[in-house]
Amino acid sequence: MIAMLVRTQWAWTRNALFGFAAIAFLAPALTWRIASGNFQSAPAIQILSGFNTVGMLLAIIALMGSFAIAALPWTVDAEARHVYPLSLPIPWTQFVATRYVAGAASLLLPALALYAGALATLAMVELPPLLQAYPGALALRFFLAAFVAYSATFALQYLAGRQAVVAALLVLLALVGVGIGLWLLGLEDAAEAVVQFFFEWPGPLAVFTDPWTLIDV
Repeated sequence: MIAMLVRTQWAWTRNALFGFAAIAFLAPALTWRIASGNFQSAPAIQILSGFNTVGMLLAIIALMGSFAIAALPWTVDAEARHVYPLSLPIPWTQFVATRYVAGAASLLLPALALYAGALATLAMVELPPLLQAYPGALALRFFLAAFVAYSATFALQYLAGRQAVVAALLVLLALVGVGIGLWLLGLEDAAEAVVQFFFEWPGPLAVFTDPWTLIDV
């Protein structure tokens, strides 16, 4: 039964997953090409500034790609009024857990694609002696960001159903409202603490805001 669920998950998400992986593979090369204009040797400052944009691009790719991987299976089920999962001879909790784990494991594919793309790009760039490449760390961070976004999307999808987008917007507006309210009340330290709780380590969204780097000293 679990194998059948995994095969179904793969069948419904493989096109999006391959597109996700292809974009992740091409992101380092495209970013460097746009930033530098060529793949020849360049000054260290140009290399650093060029690859700094990779992080912002990869954060967006991880967010959008993992959203698609989490939302697609639920959308297919919703169109059929969830007849398929309800007809299976397993508890609903086991079904949801299996689907979650299968989707989370599939995120390894775009992370490995990013790693391969980073290595291919680095092979075309002549690094000055003081600079080092971190393709493995970048791929791991990409996987963690995708995993966080996937988990949040999955939870909202199965808790809020068709109202998941509305729920996400309400949560976002609530967070922004709390921050603005604290600031207007003159509680800047409290507002800063709220931001730090979510966006600074070990906050749940710190993986998106901390610097992403492929090339560094």
